[in-house]
Amino acid sequence: MAAHKNLISLVVKAFFLGLSRQIPPFDLARKHINSASFGVLSYPHQKDNIIQVTLSEYVTNIEEFVLQLHKEGVKYYEECFSNSPPEVWVDGNFASVWTSHHAFADGKLLHNTYSVFSLHKIEDTWKITGVASTQVQPDVPAPPISSKPTPEIMLNVEYLFESIRSCDWDKFLLVLLPDAGASLSRPPLPLENTTWPKLVKAFVEAADKLPPGVFMDPRPYDVEVRAVEDLAFVWMHLKVSINGKPLSSGSSTFTLLHRDGNWLISGIQDVGRQAQ
Repeated sequence: MAAHKNLISLVVKAFFLGLSRQIPPFDLARKHINSASFGVLSYPHQKDNIIQVTLSEYVTNIEEFVLQLHKEGVKYYEECFSNSPPEVWVDGNFASVWTSHHAFADGKLLHNTYSVFSLHKIEDTWKITGVASTQVQPDVPAPPISSKPTPEIMLNVEYLFESIRSCDWDKFLLVLLPDAGASLSRPPLPLENTTWPKLVKAFVEAADKLPPGVFMDPRPYDVEVRAVEDLAFVWMHLKVSINGKPLSSGSSTFTLLHRDGNWLISGIQDVGRQAQ
């Protein structure tokens, strides 16, 4: 498992290297992403403080930023892990990486970023399939990282599961950050990137196929949490049953952003396998 985790962290490191010490376009970085997947980026110190993009657009934005730096006389831009080693969670062909990383221009620190990178193994190659991050200015001391599954963070995750059990789809949408989405793996089917409306539609269609009075019952366990500033990450194993009969099992991650006193779910990544 340790070797597996090291390989996954190397994919994220290779992505950073693909952004570093070269002139855009960053074709090497793009080799490590699933372009159609989603990223949600928080910039608390800026007026427009949330950017929601596909991962292809995410790299394009960095390319444009670096080109502007070069126009201003900067010789090289670099992204790299901080001194704190990344944390990695793995379940089969699905993984998540929690990390802090730095951006430099000619060796000068531009900003610190805390990020969650989700990855799926696609055609035998690990690809980044989701990014959620929050940026911290270079003159701000490193904020504390919490690993406590506090009621405030877990509230909307549990609320979402309860909405599935009760088929209350209006409630489901209340806990989601608008305009974000999910990447879902159901082997042997290909990875599916879906917006919230499409995700709700899939749940409705699945629920409509069940007999009256019968409901899906998702039950999480082995939950782990990381949170810093306005970003939280929840990893869990998950079992889903119908009337007590196992339907599927796997793992899920939720990223959340703190807005207006509420932790909204900004992304979902998961893998689910049919129960045997």
